[in-house]
Amino acid sequence: VYDHVSDFSAGVAVVGRAGRFGLMDAQGKVILALAYDGVMPNVHRHYDLRRDGKMGLASGSGKLLLEPTYEFVEQLNNTHVRVKRNGTWGILT
Repeated sequence: VYDHVSDFSAGVAVVGRAGRFGLMDAQGKVILALAYDGVMPNVHRHYDLRRDGKMGLASGSGKLLLEPTYEFVEQLNNTHVRVKRNGTWGILT
């Protein structure tokens, strides 16, 4: 069914088909739609998202936290994220 399936980490795997990526749980249920150019785990057990050259963020349970509308996203800890959009930097909680 998938062109790409990563190893499971904390019960979640990155899956891909036809160049689009999302997340699947250990029961095989897609918990984040295959709608992204890239999905990468980060050190905070969340996932960095990429779509159309923009960045976003999803939780480890597949909940979309930040739509990929930012030029840059860096999760600083579990409560703060540094972002850049339209050349302006900010911190989100």
